Amino acid sequence: METTIKLEQRAGNGDADSLFRLGYRIAFGRPYRGKRDWRRVVRLWSASARKGHERAQFYLGTCYDSGLGVRKDVVTAIKWYRMAANQAHVVAQYNLGFSYREGCGVSRDRRKAVSWFRRAAARGNPDAQRDLAHALFHGEGARTSRRDAVRWYRRAAEQGDAKAQFNLALCYREGHGVRKSHGRSIHWFEKAIAQGHAGAMRELGYSCQLGHGVPRSDSEAFKWFRKAAVQGDPEAQGQLGVFHHEGLGTRKNLRTAAKWYRRGAHGGDGWAQYCLGLCHRDGEGVRRSRTEAIRWLERAMKNGVEIAKSALADLRAST
Repeated sequence: METTIKLEQRAGNGDADSLFRLGYRIAFGRPYRGKRDWRRVVRLWSASARKGHERAQFYLGTCYDSGLGVRKDVVTAIKWYRMAANQAHVVAQYNLGFSYREGCGVSRDRRKAVSWFRRAAARGNPDAQRDLAHALFHGEGARTSRRDAVRWYRRAAEQGDAKAQFNLALCYREGHGVRKSHGRSIHWFEKAIAQGHAGAMRELGYSCQLGHGVPRSDSEAFKWFRKAAVQGDPEAQGQLGVFHHEGLGTRKNLRTAAKWYRRGAHGGDGWAQYCLGLCHRDGEGVRRSRTEAIRWLERAMKNGVEIAKSALADLRAST
């Protein structure tokens, strides 16, 4: 490895790669931990980037994107990402696609987003493969093609992308773009779970509850709903409330049920809001409160829980 002294000498002579590598060493090297001079890093990467160094252009973009060593400026970040992307820097290509999709620093343009995702995906970037798959699945910026979506989800999933593994599992479960297979669905849910994906834990809970691809078991369903709920998944929190309420896979406990309904309800889950409203209406696990019951049933109704509408009407008609 080249010494820092030698690197500084070469950088002082204007060598683009040395300018970049010196900045990189200051930013991420061990000797500089705890005392990073990001302003100097920006100066070095700026000098290198102006000489056409693609990695310097990309990293300079991240500095402007994050406000490291320079005032945060997303528009300038996009300028440098674009320069690096045009030189085939794969992460810059993904970042540019993301920016077009979200409208960050540029006008939102989903077609351009897909174009940049395709470039990065073709070069093996798993984030781009996953987001390209999402665009193809939903027809956002490209013609809908669930078969192509599955193909890109699989590529990203095989590289270990947990979100792609989860979405691929859903495709197999529902038969979207691929032949339905509960066994393959479980395989990919388990891959995502191994990386801590809460949504996959929740969906495996449903599979255990219904016996899809695994033996039917309320206790196993309860276990997976609980794991997802502890990680903060609102839908799983609502389902955990149901299991405590009904005594499925665990002892019946109305107070604990209400606790989990409340967590899921505050997280925005419509079913949890509906169940919490009923708990307040009936005084199950919580104090009886018509006001609270109406409040949560109204929220559930706004969240699309149709049954909440009739429950709310009955409650209002009862006084």
